[in-house]
Amino acid sequence: MSGLRFELVRAAGLRSTWLLVGLGLGVHTLVTGAVAAFVAYGPAPAGGYTPVDVARLVVSGPPFLPLAAAILGAVLGGMDHRHRLLELSLLVTPRRGRLLAGKAALVTLAAAALAVAGVLAACALLAATGLPLGGVRADLVLGQVARVLAWGLGALMLALALRSQTAAVVAVVAGAFLVEPAVRAATTAAPRGWWTHVPDHLVFASFDGLVPTATGGVFTSAARPGPASAALVTCAALGLLTWGAWRSLRGGGARGRGGAAVA
Repeated sequence: MSGLRFELVRAAGLRSTWLLVGLGLGVHTLVTGAVAAFVAYGPAPAGGYTPVDVARLVVSGPPFLPLAAAILGAVLGGMDHRHRLLELSLLVTPRRGRLLAGKAALVTLAAAALAVAGVLAACALLAATGLPLGGVRADLVLGQVARVLAWGLGALMLALALRSQTAAVVAVVAGAFLVEPAVRAATTAAPRGWWTHVPDHLVFASFDGLVPTATGGVFTSAARPGPASAALVTCAALGLLTWGAWRSLRGGGARGRGGAAVA
């Protein structure tokens, strides 16, 4: 059985998979609807919103889809260690590389589906509130998909490296919503220097930076690093996490024939 097929069968049989997907989409839709209603009927800034502003705020503003993808990735990544099923998984998929690739492919599919569903829901809300759809460009949609993928894959590899679902979820939430904002606040309060650009190159800031940011209207961060810079940091972070996951898989689980580990 291929690694992807094995992981698909297992994930489809877990209630937590469907709960996380449904909850993530539900919360995202509710918050996105509130943002769309505020933009449509609330007070507008000086000069108003451009169509790109509207799309950026509604389509990729709320962080709930990336967070849902991260939690799903952590749950699927740490499942074998939590339930002591790694040896069974290696009996079905003996090669650790194929097992890791199967998990990554599953999270990629799930995260991409979440992102696309979120974009479609946002477009429906834009149309329902009479807001323009002209700002929903291909680069914005692709950036949002890449953002959700990065969060999901990062959490998957972190859970595999740490061999714990809980530790991975705590690390993601603490890193994204406590540590990085604290670093940004500290560097903002400090005198200007090279260190003021550090927060834009942290891991989760780079994941979010995959979404192109408008430089006009309500967005004035023209000097912020663009998607190319964010992509470099994202690739480096995911590469390091994948290496850690691979090392963790090689260090545990079943042995191959003759007692040698199957790579």
